[in-house]
Amino acid sequence: MKGIRLKMKKILKSKNLWILIISIVTTICYSVNVVNGEFRFFGNDFKWILMAAILCILFNKALEQKDKRLYICSVIYSFIISSFAIIGYAAAMPGDFPVGKRDIVMLICKFEATFAFIVPLVVIIIRNIPKGIEKIKNIKEYKFFTANKKSLIAVAGIIFLAYIPYILNYYPGNVLIDSVIQILQGTGAIELTNHHPVLHTLIIGICMKIGSGIFGSYQTGAFIYTILQTLATSIIFSFCIYYMAKKEIPVFFRVLALLFYMFCPTVCFYTITMYKDIPFALMMLLVTIGMTEMCTDTKAFFSSKKKIALLTIAVFIAMFFRNNGVYAIILTLPFVLIAFRKYYKQILIMFLIPIVLYEIITGPGYKLMGIKSGSTKEALSVPLQQFARLMSYNQDKLSDKQKDKIRQYLPIEDFEKLYDPVFADPIKAQFSEEGFKKDKIGLVKLYFELALEFPTETVKSFILGSYGYYYPNTVGWGIYTGVNTEQFGKYEDYKFDTNPIVKIGSLDRLNKFVNNRDFPIASMVLSVGFLFWLIIGCITYLIYKKKYKKIIIFLPVLFVWFTALASPVFCEPRYVYSMFTCLPLFIGIAVNNKKIWYKYGEKRYEITKIKHNYTSL
Repeated sequence: MKGIRLKMKKILKSKNLWILIISIVTTICYSVNVVNGEFRFFGNDFKWILMAAILCILFNKALEQKDKRLYICSVIYSFIISSFAIIGYAAAMPGDFPVGKRDIVMLICKFEATFAFIVPLVVIIIRNIPKGIEKIKNIKEYKFFTANKKSLIAVAGIIFLAYIPYILNYYPGNVLIDSVIQILQGTGAIELTNHHPVLHTLIIGICMKIGSGIFGSYQTGAFIYTILQTLATSIIFSFCIYYMAKKEIPVFFRVLALLFYMFCPTVCFYTITMYKDIPFALMMLLVTIGMTEMCTDTKAFFSSKKKIALLTIAVFIAMFFRNNGVYAIILTLPFVLIAFRKYYKQILIMFLIPIVLYEIITGPGYKLMGIKSGSTKEALSVPLQQFARLMSYNQDKLSDKQKDKIRQYLPIEDFEKLYDPVFADPIKAQFSEEGFKKDKIGLVKLYFELALEFPTETVKSFILGSYGYYYPNTVGWGIYTGVNTEQFGKYEDYKFDTNPIVKIGSLDRLNKFVNNRDFPIASMVLSVGFLFWLIIGCITYLIYKKKYKKIIIFLPVLFVWFTALASPVFCEPRYVYSMFTCLPLFIGIAVNNKKIWYKYGEKRYEITKIKHNYTSL
C-alpha cells in the first residue's frame, strides 16, 4: 500500500502528466459551445487529438525556460489579450450579449482555452526573438535599403509603383461621404466648418479648383489630390525605411516594412482615398519617428535645435489633420515630461506650444474667420448610445423624469427602430443641439446617474460600440471604394463618378475579400484588433527587456486608438490607420538591440557594462 502511494505521488509530481491534463482540459474548453441553450462540443476525435498534441508540445517547449520575468510578462500579456478576445467574442455572438448561465460557463471555458494557448506561445516567441535577430543580422545589406538619399528616392519610387494599379482601377480615387462634404466646403458650395479639419478641407479645395479651373473637371481635381497623397505616402513610407536603416534595424525588417507598405490591402486602398485620416496617419508616423529619436538618442536629440523644430512642426500639423489628434498629444505630454524631466523646457516647446497655438487658431482664430465649430454631438456617441439602449430595452425601468430628460437631447418616438448597438450615427443624427444648449451639464449628470443605476447596460453599450478595435475576428466593417455620387445631392455641377483608366478585376476581388473577411487566418491578420495585439506585444517585449523609455514612442498612436473607442462606429480602420502606418517601425523598435560601439583605429569594440573591459569583434 505504501509503495502504491509513493508511486502515485511520483506520478502526480510528473510534469508530463500535468501537461497532458491541462492540454486535454484546454481542448475540451475550446470545443464547448452553447446551441439553443444546451452545451455542444464541436469538432471530431482527430481535431481534438491534434490540438491536445500541439498544446503538449507548446507547454513542453515553454517549460524549458527558467526565466521568471519571461513567465510573468507572458502571463500578464496573455491575460490582457485573452480578456479582450473573450469580450469581443461575447459581443460578436448573435443576440444581445449572452445572459444565460450556460453562456457564462462557455465564455469561461473559452477564456481558459485562449489563455492556455497564448501563454506558452508568447513564452516561446519572446525567448527566441534574440536568437532570430542574431541570425538575420548577418543578412547582407541591399543597395536600396541603406541610410542614403539615393536609397530614399529609389524606395519611394518602388512604393509609388505598387499603388499605380489602384490609381488606374479606381480613377480618380476613392471619394466617399466625408470626402464629398469636404469637396463642397473646400470649393465654397456649402459653408466651411471645423466638423472636418479645415486644413485638409482647404487642401482638397485647392486641388478641386485647379482641376476645375485649368482642366475644366472636378474629377481631374480629385485625381490631382489622389496623386499628391500617393506621392506623400510613398515618400514618408520610404523615409521610415530609411530611418530604420539609420537606426541599424536589421535589413530583414526593412524589407518586411517595404512589403507591408506595398501590398497590405488596407494601406493600398487608403492611399488613394480622400479621407482626413490618411494625412493624419502619415503625420503620426513622422511624430513617431521624432519620438523614437528622442527616446533612443536623447542627449543628441535635445541638443539639436533642428530635431526639436522638426518634431514640433510634425506635432503641430498632425493636430490639424484630425480633430482628435490634439487629445492624443495632450495625453502623451505628461509621460514625456516625467521620462525626460531634465529637458522639460524643450518638451514644453515641442508639445505645449503646438497645443496652445492649436486651441487659439481653432477657437478665437476660426471665429474671426467665420468658420463654425463642428457639432457637439460628434463627441457624444457613447452617452447617446447608452440613452438609446436604455430607451430601447429598459424603458419600463426608467422614471418619467429620466425619459423626459433623454428626449430633451434625443427627441425620438421609437428608439428601437433607430438604435443600432454597433453604429451610433442613426441615433446621433437625431441629437437636439437646442435641447443640449438649454442644459449642457444636465446631460453629463444624466449619463452618470444612469450609468450608476444601470451599470451592466452601460458596459454592454460601450463594448458593443467599440469591440472591433481589440477583437481580431470582427466582421461588418469595410474599406469602401469608388465615388459616392449620391452625397452630391442637388450639387449636380460638382458631381463626377468612378471612371477606371484600366479595369483590374483582381483588385475588386481583393477589396471584397478584405471587406467580407471570410478567410479565417488571413483576414484576421488584416484586422485592427490583431494589429492592436501586435503593438501590445511589442510593448510587452520592451518591458521584458527593461527598455521602459521606448514605450513612450508608442503612446501617441495608442492614445489615438483609445479615442477611437468613443467613436460612432464599433470598428472603423481609418480611425486608427496610424496603427498601420507605424506598425513596421514599432516592430523594428521593439526587436532592435542596437549596441554601443567604441572605435579605435580600424577596429570596433562592443562596450560592456564593466568599465574599460572591451570585447574585440
